[in-house]
Parts: sequence; structure tokens; C-alpha cells
Amino acid sequence: MFGRILEARRILKHQYEPIHPDSEPTGPSKLEYPTSESRFSSFGGKLFEGAFFFAVVAACGKYAGAWLHSKVELSVSTLTALVSGLAAIIGQRLLDEANHKLLLHLKIGQRLAPYFGHRLERSYKILKG
Repeated sequence: MFGRILEARRILKHQYEPIHPDSEPTGPSKLEYPTSESRFSSFGGKLFEGAFFFAVVAACGKYAGAWLHSKVELSVSTLTALVSGLAAIIGQRLLDEANHKLLLHLKIGQRLAPYFGHRLERSYKILKG
């Protein structure tokens, strides 16, 4: 969703090394230089993304709430149910994402697969005779 913002930040932050008129080109990638991103700039970009996302959600919520209130009479329990349902969906998505990142970091499948593979193979050979 915020890929364009990250790409714009990368482009605006990019700095080329000065090219002297006497120097010769060094190949097809003469204008591509590696960029290093500091932890602070990464944090700033994520903070900006979060603030922008919050502003968009708040604006949409304000206008949607005003429109919905003019169309339908809602009770507090109905609003509570809507908000709790939305929070449950968001929470489940965050938990799934955290679980996925944890599994990628721990690599449990790659570490345990050889162990269990050898055990299953040995068991199969024993059972086969």
C-alpha cells in the first residue's frame, strides 16, 4: 500500500557521486550506485507511513461515520460490535504476519526436516525388512 511512498523516499534520498568530465564511463551501470539506509531514516519512513495511514483512516472514519449516522440510527452496542469485529480482523492479520515472520526467522521446518526425514527413512527400512 505504501510502496510508492517508500520508492519516492528512496529516490529523493539517493545521492550520486560527482562525475568528472575527464572520467570515462565504467560500463552500463555507471549511474547506479549502492545506497545505504540508516536505521534512523528507516524509522522515520515507517513513522511517516504510520502517520499517513492514521490520517487516511481517521478522515475516512469521520466522513463514513457522519454519512452512516445520517442514514441509519445506530446504538452503542451496534457500534461496539462493528468496532470489535474490525479490531478482531486486524488483530488476526497482525498475528498471522508475526507468526509468518517468526517462522521465517526460526526456520524450524528446515532444521527439523532432515532429522525427521532420516528417522522416517530408517523406520521404513526396518518395517520393510
